[in-house]
Formats: sequence, C-alpha cells, structure tokens
Amino acid sequence: MFVVSRHTHCRPFPNQTNREPLMITRHRSATDSFETRYSGRFMVGVLLLSLFTTCLPLERAHAEGPGGRSRFLHVECGAFCPGGALDWATRWDDATLAEGYRYSVSGRTYRGGSGDFHCWFFTDKGSVTIECPKKTQGTLHVLMLDGDSGQRKQEVVVEGKNREVVANFPGPRGAWRKYPVSADDTADGKILIEVAKVGGANAVLTRIDFVPDGVKDALLPEVGVFPQTSKGLIEQDWYRQERLQRRQPGSEPAVLAAIERGQALLRAFRQLDVTQAKTQLDQFRVRHGKLAEREQQGENVAELWNELYFETRWTVRELAFRNPLLDFDELLFVKRHTPQFGHQCSHHVGSAQRRGGDLCVLKGLSPDGEVRSLIGEELSSGAIGRPDLSFDARRVVFPYAKPREVPTPYPIGKAGAIGGDCEDYQLFQINVDGSGLEQLTDGLAENTEPCYLPNGRICFTSSRCDRLVQCGDWAIVFSMYTMNPDGSDVKAITEAKEGEWFPSVLEDGRIIYMRWEYVLKAFNNIQYLWTVNPDGTGAKLAYGDHYAFSPGPRSFIEPRQIPGTSKIMTTGAAHHNCGVGPICIVDLDKNRGNLSGLERITPEVRYPETDEVATEKHTAGWYNAPYPLSETFYLACYSFEAAHNAAAGYGIYLLDTHGNKELIFRAPDISCYSPIPLRRRAVPAQLARVRAPRDPASHSGTVLMADVYRGLSDVKRGTIKHLRVVETIPKTAHSNPQRLDMGVGSGWDPRRILGTVPVEKDGSAHFTVPAGKSLFLQALDEDHMNVRGMRSFMNLQANEQVSCVGCHESYGSAPPNLPAVAFAKKPAKISAPPWGAVPVSFPKLVQPVLNQHCVSCHDGSEGKNKSFDLTAKNLVVAKGANNEQAGTTHRAFKVTASFMNLLEHVDYTRLGGYEGKNVPMAAYSVGSHRSSMITMLDAGHYDVKLSKSERRAIVAWIDCNAPYLGGWNDYFVAEHE
Repeated sequence: MFVVSRHTHCRPFPNQTNREPLMITRHRSATDSFETRYSGRFMVGVLLLSLFTTCLPLERAHAEGPGGRSRFLHVECGAFCPGGALDWATRWDDATLAEGYRYSVSGRTYRGGSGDFHCWFFTDKGSVTIECPKKTQGTLHVLMLDGDSGQRKQEVVVEGKNREVVANFPGPRGAWRKYPVSADDTADGKILIEVAKVGGANAVLTRIDFVPDGVKDALLPEVGVFPQTSKGLIEQDWYRQERLQRRQPGSEPAVLAAIERGQALLRAFRQLDVTQAKTQLDQFRVRHGKLAEREQQGENVAELWNELYFETRWTVRELAFRNPLLDFDELLFVKRHTPQFGHQCSHHVGSAQRRGGDLCVLKGLSPDGEVRSLIGEELSSGAIGRPDLSFDARRVVFPYAKPREVPTPYPIGKAGAIGGDCEDYQLFQINVDGSGLEQLTDGLAENTEPCYLPNGRICFTSSRCDRLVQCGDWAIVFSMYTMNPDGSDVKAITEAKEGEWFPSVLEDGRIIYMRWEYVLKAFNNIQYLWTVNPDGTGAKLAYGDHYAFSPGPRSFIEPRQIPGTSKIMTTGAAHHNCGVGPICIVDLDKNRGNLSGLERITPEVRYPETDEVATEKHTAGWYNAPYPLSETFYLACYSFEAAHNAAAGYGIYLLDTHGNKELIFRAPDISCYSPIPLRRRAVPAQLARVRAPRDPASHSGTVLMADVYRGLSDVKRGTIKHLRVVETIPKTAHSNPQRLDMGVGSGWDPRRILGTVPVEKDGSAHFTVPAGKSLFLQALDEDHMNVRGMRSFMNLQANEQVSCVGCHESYGSAPPNLPAVAFAKKPAKISAPPWGAVPVSFPKLVQPVLNQHCVSCHDGSEGKNKSFDLTAKNLVVAKGANNEQAGTTHRAFKVTASFMNLLEHVDYTRLGGYEGKNVPMAAYSVGSHRSSMITMLDAGHYDVKLSKSERRAIVAWIDCNAPYLGGWNDYFVAEHE
C-alpha cells in the first residue's frame, strides 16, 4: 500500500533509486504469514487527494482494545514520481494491546479552516472509540486495504447501528464505505466503532477515518499507538525520534544507529562495570549482521528487526541511566503552558504567560516517577517562570504571575497597553518540602529570572529601570539587580539599553547573562553573552561578537557553565520565537569574535532566523532549558512539534553528544520546563569587592587604556590625538511610531557627545566617565575625525576602575611592558564640545552651519545650484527611514530637504535590517573620512570658510551616523510644527 499526495517535486527513496523492479514489502506478525509485493512496473496504491501546506496537532482520540495484536500504519509521505521513485515508504508496525489498555492515536491534520478534526487508524478487530467535540456531525469512512479479490470480510458496527459487512472489491484498490454519524446521539461526544471478522484471513486491515461536516481536507497523519504506561510512552518517544531522523522505526538503520550509540556509552563509562551491556550490544551487532543477510536474500524479517530494535533501545537506555553523573533521583522542574508569542520579549513577561502551571519535584527519573507539587493550589492558577535552587538544595526562588481578575489578550505590539492572562511576575521563595512560602518582590515592575549568588544575595532581572525597547516600545527593558534573600536592599548592577536576561553564576563567581543592544550595527546578531561581577563591576563581552562569521544564533538563551570547564551550554534561539532552538556549547577561552568557539550539539535542529529555517516552525522540533552535567551529558526540554510554542509539547530528556535522547518525563496536557537536579552544589567563588571605596559621593568611574594602537595596526602611530566619549541614550517614553529611526537608517538610539579626552604619544589614555551611562568610544585624529570606533557600549559603576589593552585589539592580547605615560598622570576629565554635551541632531548641529554659509546659494529656488535646497523651510518625507511598526498609525516621518540632500554626500552605516557592514570594521572604513561632503569642504568650496567648531560639528554629526533627530522629543516637536 502506498499513500500518495500531490507534490511539486519529490526525492528518490533512499537506496532504491536505481533498483528495478522496486520491491516494497508489507509485513505482518510471525503468526500470520502474509506478504504483498509491489513492483516499479505495476504499483498499487490508495490515493488520498490532498494538496496540503500546514500541519496542526490533532485533537486526541482514544481507543480501547482487547488483548492480542493490532496493526497501525505510520505514514511519512508517499509520492510517486515518473519512473517509479517515491519520496517516503509506508510501513506496517505492531502495537501490542493488553486487555483494558487505553491508548492514544495522535496525528496531524492539514488545515482547511479552523476547527478541523480528523482521526484515522488501522485495526483488524476489537472496538474503537473516537472522541470528538459535542454537537459534531460528520461522516465515518471505512476502507478495506487488502487486495485479495473480496476473500476477506469484516463487519463494521457504528453505535450499534449502520451494521454492514464490508469486503474487498476485486482489483487493485480498496473501497470506501461512508456512514453518517451524529455525535449528539452518543455519550460525551464519543463514537463507538466495533470491528469483527466475518470471513477470510485474520489479516484484514481496515482504515477508519472520521471527518466532521464541512471539512474537505484529506488526512495524512503520523500515527503512534502505544499503551500510556511508562514503557509505552518511552517506546512511543523512540518511534517519534526515528521518524525525525528519516528512519523507519524498527528498521535496519535504526537498529544499527542504536547499537553505535550504545557502544559510544560503553567507551564513556569505562570506569564502570559494563560487562553485561557490552555483551548484549555485541550480540545485537551479530544479530544485526545475520538479519541483514537474510533480508538481502529476500526473506521477510521485518518482525525480527522490530524485536531487535526494542531490545537494543532498552539496553542502551538502561546503560544511559547508569551514568555516574546521575547522582540524584529527584528533579526540580516547572509545569507551564509554553509562551505563545513569537517574540523573545514576551518570554520574560508575566502578563504574556498563560495561566495554569506548577513548581514540581519529580522523584524517579522516569515517566512514571512521582510528581510532587511544591506550591499546591495556592499558586497553581497562575504562571511559573524559571526557578533557581539554592546551593544547599534547601530553598527554591521562582517567578510567579498571578491570574488577572479579568483576563484579556496579551497586547503584543501595542505600546503602553496593559492586559494578558496573568499579571506581572513577582519573586517568591519556598522550601523544597513545600513549606515557608514567602513573597520577595512587589510593585508595578516585572521581577523574574532569579539566581542565587555565592554571597547569599539573589540576582534577578527586572523592568523597574522604566525603559522601553527601541525597535518597538511595546516591549519593556530588563536590567539586572541583586537583593538580600528576604527581598530587601535592592541594587542595580547593570544599565541595560534593550534587555539583559538569564543570569547564571560561573564557578569563578562572575555572573553570565545575555545582553541585547543596538549600537551602530546591523540587526543580525545583537544578543551576546556577557559577564559581570555580582557588585556590578567588570561587565564585559564573553562571546558573540561574530558578525563577519554568521550564521550563528540570534540569541544565547539560558546559559549555564559546564562543570569544571571554560565552556557554557546554551540554547541557540531566535529573537522572534519563545526562546527555543538547538543546544550549543560555547568555549569562553576561544576567540569570542568568531564561530571557532561555538559548537551545535543537536545538529538536527538548525539556528532559527539565521540558517534559512522558519523561525516558528521546524520539522526537527525544538530544545530549551539545557542543564549540563558534563561536556557530553546534559538535561534539556524538547518538543517534537513543528510549532515553537506548542503549549504542551515539551518534555524532559537525558541527552548526550553521541545522539542518545531518553525521555525522563512528560506531563499530560502541559509542557515541562527548566529541569534542575535536586542536589547540593559546590558554592562558587565569592569575589572580593572591586569598587574603590575612597569617594562615597562619586558618580564616576575611571578608564585606563594602555595603547590605543593595539588593534589599529593599519593606523600610523601618532595619528590618534583624542577619544570621543559618546552616550547612547535609552528610551523612556513611548513614540508613534514605536520604532522611530533617528534619521534614514541612522539607528533607533539618540546619541549625545559628552566630549573628548586626550591620548598620549604612546597611545595611552587615563580619564573619568560618568557612572551608570551607556557609553562608547571613538578614536579621533587631530581634526576630531573618527578613525575607528566601538560598536557596543560599556557602563561603569561609581568608583569602578576598568582597563583595556587597546582599540579592537585581538582577544587575549597582553598590554605593553613599558609603563604608560597617561597612567602616571591624574585621570583627565571629559572636555565638552563647543556646542555643549547635547544630543546630536541635524537641525541643532548642522542646519545652523548651513544657514550661515550655504543657503544664500542653495535656497531651493530654480537654477543649477539654487535647486540644491539646503534650507530648513521645506519638509519632505524621509524615504528609507526604518520607523514602521505593525499595528501603529502615524504621519509620515518628515525631515528638511537639506537633510535628505546632504545624505547623498555622507558615508555612514545604514541600519535597520539584518544585513550591514560587518564588525569589526577596518580603520577609515566609514564616516567623515569617507564622506564626499568633507572632502569637498576641505578642498575649498568657493568662498566657504568654516570655523573649527563648525567643521567639528558637521564631522561629529557624520561620525554619530548622521541622525536627523536628537531624541524622541524632537520628533514630537516636529509633529506639532
């Protein structure tokens, strides 16, 4: 039997492309010798006319059957091509049904409209119950699939009526029988179908397909039928794994792969007594070879392959759980409905969560392990976020969002709107025995993602900084804070621009986290791993500055250190999904600026958004929440579903880099999240206080740069005279549009030049900067023109002292041995520019210069030169400005004609998309040194004579990426003008 669907193209069936005739065997159990063969010259099939696009999870159908063996068809996809090739083969598989078992039939439906419901399965005898929505009417389809010319007969009884004996028709095709059915006539919307043999062999196979009225699509499901016991759930999970690997469950390739994975475990567990497992695997390999020989000789050994497959998988599973790293038998985990919104920002927001969840302990690493709720009914009506376990394994801190009294849809994309199924996250703490529940935070801010620190405090992320994401100010910014274990003494340790999330403590006492930022670069990879000390000092890039080496992950979600190594395990997620993707390992000791330190250890799942894979749907499923046990073994959550946000899709697994993936636990009707072994952990190092306490009233920090020319090998020594200190300003007010470009691809952040500091002849610099500001530096020549600049930001705590080797120096570079001239001097103070430390904007910095020197000739009137309008009187639409945002309405962004005309003569980094100039960039590669406007002025333009401050203002505007607006207030004023 082949199932055929329409495709625009198809691939040859593996290993069958050039064989003629093509032999596909339909096999039965050993007790019923039956075999049908189809050749490439004469193919027999059942055609399901279906032109499908999207598949959705099927509503659950249940069935009860007597003891014995029933048959169920697993269908991938069958497609006939010219010449007889087909895409995927179909296969008959066995499911043993004990008396009284209740099992599930899961499948996929192809959407023709909302509310579609199909169910299909194969059986030869017994009773089957289909559950469907009440008040559903539809048609029951019964199909005989054997081709024995009417010799096999069955009786089908639907709800005690519609009794009919169905027999095969002569010829190559089966025959449908259709029975109208009303679920209103049944109890609880259940339709009972009874099937019994009337005559012929026992191997009659019947397809039963219920289709509600109004649904026209045919069904091509994936069917897995196993008893819903621990054993059945595990075996069903194995079957689904094989299908994702494009292998038929219980086939020769599946057996061989399982043997090889088991032998990899034997090598990893040499310190254990694995004699029995080794003997078994050796025997399985011998049996594998013999079965392969028999199959090559034409013998039907499919049933034997199936038996060997399960024997091998159980042996490998038992071996995997002998891992000495599994020195625990309890797991802390969360039950939750996976966040539904395709944006990372909603992952951290309590109001975006679906109500209903639990904080649980699983005793016994098995699907039938005992699950104990820590919070009980008191909090289970709300939503639970990512928890953390104290180092002594006695306390749990976790985010909880209580259900909103009047739930509303979450207002994603709507600036300033309040709503959702739940309220904001607040932090709670509880003992692991479920006692001592206490609330640690309150107020109007989101407080989430807690992390115990070695000094006894708790780190967490919070929106209390009252900032907005610049690419869409419906989203709120999270910074990191610490507090005492009772919730008191809250202190900010970072100054986020767009968001800082997922704090986790490293063994050396630092905190690793993910930072999101927009600073003068394209939007391809803008979320990296950073580290910071628990007191907020020493914030620095750990990994991810790899623009020139994309594709890599958009986001590094939930990083955790692999014990005893310099490596981090993390999820390589998309920005626009719910924080899921492949599992990756990042080596912090390797080059943080390229992909050499990054390894994807779940290769079947590619990087969403960057690897030409759909962001929200993926045929290989999704991972999240990895918990490393070593470089090889780890826990993680996994979903088979194509949708990233399958509400009940995620279960907990034990995985390794050899490819073993063993189910630990799945909860019915809800996802599992964030597994943590319930055991004591070594307390990481407690870092000494880094801030200098000498000036309690200080609001500044100190920067020491050893040699600016380290990293500027293409710049002649003596060229750099100054460092320009620029602040990138966070967004604190809503704008319409939410995503407001400061110019035309200039970027979404306003920039303020605080001033310059001197660079000594040896390239050293020593200066103070204001604390709590997001700053970046630019290396300037004697004309205050940018030679090369940072495309990230730094911030210092009060009294903090930071040092750097140079400007974009190679990672791991050491400072020069000679003493730096600047270090022997007092730190320089920032010298403000002539126009003051104000935000950079075209109307305030450039237009006054144009008014003074240019508009007399370029006034927009008729004439060769005059028509080049440099006045401020004519407003035009800023074509190309990246300020659109779905769901908003606003007037067209208008700027002066002078601005648009001069942009043609300015070189700057066009921002606003996923493509752009790579980082790091060479010296002199962008900005005032490459702008024809500056070249023309320096060469002499008629009698135009700019003062030094006027020229410096134009240069500064260009080097700050040619913005029109200096801030959101400028836009509001312009709108009213």
